This record gives sequence, structure tokens and C-alpha cells, in this order.
Amino acid sequence: MRISDHERQRALDELLEHLSAGRLGMDDYVERVGEVYSAETLADVDRARRDLPWMRIALPAGAKAAGARAALGAGGRAAPAALGARLVLVLSALLLCAGIALAVAAQVVWSALLVAGWVVGVAQGRAAARRR
Repeated sequence: MRISDHERQRALDELLEHLSAGRLGMDDYVERVGEVYSAETLADVDRARRDLPWMRIALPAGAKAAGARAALGAGGRAAPAALGARLVLVLSALLLCAGIALAVAAQVVWSALLVAGWVVGVAQGRAAARRR
């Protein structure tokens, strides 16, 4: 899977933490930073962290609350991305309902045509029988 800029930055932050903890020397750190910058996939980044323990980068105090506030727009309304997701969900549900209704209507129409054809055929057969 291709790596995003956010994932690349997170890997660089982890390497910096390992450097400050003494798990990496400066030469090794510089080499691994080069590997992360040239990484195209998550597997490439994993190779840069090959012999290091996985770390969770600590968020600054209040970052979780700030992230929650960022998800909401002005006045506590949902951000445009959340509105877009809701819009896609509503439109998908409408499309599903329309598809089901159309399928039912098509079956009704075809059934009605079949019955109408049968009725016309029977009526013509009776009319032909009366003429004889």
C-alpha cells in the first residue's frame, strides 16, 4: 500500500524518538531518514524501522480535544467532509430504493404485458371460434 505524507511524518517522528532514546546512532538515524523519505510503500517504511520497537507518538495535551473540535465546524455543525459522507450515504440509500422500485415496476410491467397478451390471444381464439 502506498504511503501518505502523514504516515511518512509519523515514521520520521518515531525515528527521532528512537534517536533521542539512544536506540539509534546519528549515522544510522540519517540513513533511516533517507529510507523513509524515499519510501513509496508502507513496507519500505517498515524496513526503515526493521529492528526498532513500535512506538506510539504521544500527542500534546489537548490534541484529542482539538481534533474533536476540528471535526466540527462553526457553531458545532459537522465539517464539510462529514456532510459529504452523510450526503453519499443518503444518495446511496435513495439509489438503492429507486433500484428496488424500478425492478418491481419492471416485473409488474412485464407480467402485465404477458397477461395482456394471453387475454388478447384467448379473446381472438373465442372470436375465431364464433365465426366458424
